[in-house]
Amino acid sequence: MDAENADQGSSYDWDSAENPLDRVAVSTLTTDINALIITDIDTIVHSNERVPAGMITPIVRRIKEAFLSPGTLYALLASRMHFQQESNADPSIAKLWRTRSYVCEDVAIRLIAEYEPTELAQCLVYEFYPLADGSALEIIPTWLRVSALELAIKSKAKKLLAHPIFVNIIADLWDGHLVLDPYVHKVHRSDQLASKHDLWRLMNARKGVLVRYDFETTTIFKPSRLRVPKYRDWLKAVNLAILVMLY
Repeated sequence: MDAENADQGSSYDWDSAENPLDRVAVSTLTTDINALIITDIDTIVHSNERVPAGMITPIVRRIKEAFLSPGTLYALLASRMHFQQESNADPSIAKLWRTRSYVCEDVAIRLIAEYEPTELAQCLVYEFYPLADGSALEIIPTWLRVSALELAIKSKAKKLLAHPIFVNIIADLWDGHLVLDPYVHKVHRSDQLASKHDLWRLMNARKGVLVRYDFETTTIFKPSRLRVPKYRDWLKAVNLAILVMLY
């Protein structure tokens, strides 16, 4: 998804050809949050719906004080997947590992309110590099990256996925109201290209930050809008109908 006439209030630093979120040390953050939850949670809860607030509140407070960043939700969901894997690998204390995975989801839900809507959307859909340590990244292939949204789906974080704010973000992405910064698609016209290596690096960079699509300054016939999931779904349906009619 992109839009050549999206809002121009982007914080993407094009001069460095790097998204600021690549500087988030998600590897260290995930390790710290993982250790925090393991240390604090040693009581078994038998259902995701029965996690007491007394288990969640201290962890939420400590994360707000020390670990709150654009990568916090990613780190919590990565920890949730880790705990789920441990529960399958060690049946003797599987219930304890599952309890820790429940806590990760509940903490993530409590932290949603700490982000602005567009910032939250960016934190959820941006594909982080799991081994990022805060230093500058070179070319990282797409298949080595993963977003918090993907982790939520893979870990079956149903409570988080059903949260109204989360649902609204997904709806905005589906309808094309939230789009990716278009500047990466203009890389071939950039004055910053000094060599083919620069071109390769820019083309493998992440697509930038999410912005609100400006419907007042663009036409509905812009070809770039064909990347919007809703429109692509319509086109698939029309193509199928035409094929059926021709058959």
